[in-house]
Amino acid sequence: MLIVEKEGLRAASVLCARLEDLLSRNDPALQRVWSAQLTKDQHQLLQAPTVAHDLLSFASRTWPEWAVIGGKSFGILGITPSGGFSWLQLAATSRLSELAKEAEADGTLASDVRDVRFGRSLVAAQFGTARDRGRGTVTIPAFYIGDQGTLLGALHRVEYSPGSPYPNCAVRQIQ
Repeated sequence: MLIVEKEGLRAASVLCARLEDLLSRNDPALQRVWSAQLTKDQHQLLQAPTVAHDLLSFASRTWPEWAVIGGKSFGILGITPSGGFSWLQLAATSRLSELAKEAEADGTLASDVRDVRFGRSLVAAQFGTARDRGRGTVTIPAFYIGDQGTLLGALHRVEYSPGSPYPNCAVRQIQ
């Protein structure tokens, strides 16, 4: 049980500190919650100490609220301070060849496919509508997370119109 006493304006920072403490523990109950939505490989990637540290640090600097999403669309969806959304796409470096083949099959430019294969970019293919006319899928510059070299991230802005269904979302590179 998590109890946070009312402490005026400090309540949010106290809550965040307590949540960070809980997340840093190896609690079987919390592990079951995470494990339910992540694949075994995704869970293993996030367990690496420097990956966990880098992601928590990035998320807390970037978003007031965020959620980890597992499965085919692996990443972190966050609400920006201005009320918009952004997506930190995560990809295991062991999957780069597979991701490059998917990009190539989708008509992505050969130079962009090469960038995916070498881990310089990731493809925003999970959103389905993230395409430039005549270029296939959009690629976004990638960066390494943690010091093991096993996980890449690419930050996308999710553009949407209120009331529009999910397939109408578009993904753009954050400048």
